[in-house]
Amino acid sequence: MSITVIGFAQGRSVHDRMLFLYMAKKIMERFSRMYFRDHFFEDVLVLANDPIINVRRKVMELMPELKGVTEDPALQQKVDAILHKSRRSEVDRDMKGVIEELLSKMNGKKDKDSKRSTKAAAAEPKPKDPDDEKKELEEAFIESLEIDVGKAVSKTTVKEKRKSFFGSTKRKSVTNEDGNGNLPSLPMFQKAAAASNK
Repeated sequence: MSITVIGFAQGRSVHDRMLFLYMAKKIMERFSRMYFRDHFFEDVLVLANDPIINVRRKVMELMPELKGVTEDPALQQKVDAILHKSRRSEVDRDMKGVIEELLSKMNGKKDKDSKRSTKAAAAEPKPKDPDDEKKELEEAFIESLEIDVGKAVSKTTVKEKRKSFFGSTKRKSVTNEDGNGNLPSLPMFQKAAAASNK
């Protein structure tokens, strides 16, 4: 599925790229954070530099959710870097306003989260989202089924190839007209038999 969806991200048509971003949002809602991070995260970020303003705007709208997909500081810094780069390079006034507002909201949330983290115990690990954990288990189960089906199909194909190969190369018995399985009566054999009788 991921290869097919990513094909839209790299499409020449703006409609394909917008459709990819719509699908990316749905995938974030339906699949685990790990699945989205491993298969779609980078491709969404690339579209922040799209030449079409509507595509860039849609990416900006997804930025807060992209930060929520991962707790990896490197990936979160990557999101922040793209936001600040977009603010500097954006030429459209309305789009610049959208980015400024987005940065203000995200920085406000960041300050609140940092205050909460200082109050929390430093050694206490952050609890995992049970819904997200359930999605990960379901995805792992589906992946194992796909591997088993792939192996079964592979074995069946090999058997069918062997059967067709050996079936087509069976030696046919040589029989004459009376069906007794003797060698055919060729003239050269007839002459040799007559010479031996003399």
